[in-house]
Amino acid sequence: MEWPDRSSMVSRGRGRRARRVEVMTPVRSLCGTGRIPKDRTSASAWLKRHSVAISRAPCNGGEREVVRLSDLPEPERRAFLDQHIAERGLPAGDYDDAAHAAFLAAPAAKREKAERKADIARYLLSIKDHAGWPDRVALVRAKFGTAGTSKDNLKLLLRQVKGLDPINFAPALLPKTRNTNRAKPIAREAWSFFMTTISRAGPDFPLAQAYRDVRDVAKVRGWAWPSYPTVFRRWDALPHAQKLEARFGRDRAAKLLAQPVHRDKTTLAPLEILSLDGRTLDFWTDCGDGRAVRLTMLALVDVASNVVAGWRLCQSENASDTARLIRDTCEAFGIFDTLYTDNVLCRENLAA
Repeated sequence: MEWPDRSSMVSRGRGRRARRVEVMTPVRSLCGTGRIPKDRTSASAWLKRHSVAISRAPCNGGEREVVRLSDLPEPERRAFLDQHIAERGLPAGDYDDAAHAAFLAAPAAKREKAERKADIARYLLSIKDHAGWPDRVALVRAKFGTAGTSKDNLKLLLRQVKGLDPINFAPALLPKTRNTNRAKPIAREAWSFFMTTISRAGPDFPLAQAYRDVRDVAKVRGWAWPSYPTVFRRWDALPHAQKLEARFGRDRAAKLLAQPVHRDKTTLAPLEILSLDGRTLDFWTDCGDGRAVRLTMLALVDVASNVVAGWRLCQSENASDTARLIRDTCEAFGIFDTLYTDNVLCRENLAA
């Protein structure tokens, strides 16, 4: 089996970033590992079927196909590591299923870095009895490149894997996520001034301008007022209802947040509920007294079927015309169960 050497390393980036090195494993060295076929062409086809990205790296006499070890399916990756560790003369140890499950759930870039560090650590352990530190550093750099291979880094690497089984080096060396976003303080008075500015300025007042207004006052008052992105993150984290209230006021926000009531009419029978409503029409007419008026149309609608059970034109909504409309409807269709009125005027007319 052939483990990746320096010819299978690919540098990324420019300048300082060019020091980052990707360790690639030749496809030829994977032949016969796990379910991977022994033939190189068949092995390449098998890797492609299992969504393993294959790249080409320069080698003596041309190019060869290489893959990232962390991209392999778990059974093949484990079999390859067992074989590689055995060739290094190291005991593989007990496979930590939980640690490797967490390792496989990590991003590919982090897994790749951890695999490289793990291989360096195993290589160091295999040569520690045969070379001093100057020779170890030279050998490691010849095989893995110069990135992260100083004497201090190599010693730190050995301390990190001390007491661990070689098969579990990669999960232990997985880079930890660091949270560098420390919350910066915002003075209570400054935040209150900011929210008041937004509520009094109007719905379309820019947040950036409100921030600048508070910034100018904060310099005089000595308030803690961080950068605009920090303030915007706090504003963006507010509940939607609170932001609407600050922009539009409590009453308008309540209307915007109110959900419409969906009425189910499938259980209603005809004439169970009738809805009474009146609308002023958009034209003028003369009712015989020489005055131009806009007539009002009163209508009774069956809620179950949306059928207009009765209607009447009158000069205004009044008790007399409303009562006459109800009587005519009852004579035509029968007495209904419930009358629903959607405004105060209709209820007052009925009460009269």
